[in-house]
Amino acid sequence: MQKYRFEDRVTYAIQINCDVEEIYIIPLILQPIVENAMIHGIEMKKGIGHIAIQVDEIDNTICIQVIDNGIGINEEKLSEMKSCINSSAELTGSHIGLRNVNQRIKLLYGEEYGITIESEPLVKTIVQIVIPRGEYQG
Repeated sequence: MQKYRFEDRVTYAIQINCDVEEIYIIPLILQPIVENAMIHGIEMKKGIGHIAIQVDEIDNTICIQVIDNGIGINEEKLSEMKSCINSSAELTGSHIGLRNVNQRIKLLYGEEYGITIESEPLVKTIVQIVIPRGEYQG
């Protein structure tokens, strides 16, 4: 849907480096991350934005990265985001989508799984989802 909204201002790529027939993932965990990349990264960028989704298997885990070349996140804001998404306190407003995704992953798969965020302002942001390889029981 976002591709229609942004028309020629955004490109995307999906690269899957493992057997997708055996990947079981919680519904709607990628959607808020890709939407955030579009709205908070690409929309503010001058020129063409690019979003890449990369899926890899690493040590019997599935690592999904959503990488955008948007405006990035400064160090202070990134630190705040990391704190919020890992907080058990009640949240309203900002970062609630990322926090909900992270909590759903941890509840289903365990505390060692979830999302991480790295960013280089004006270069890129990477949101990484790590889940175990195996069958989803939900």
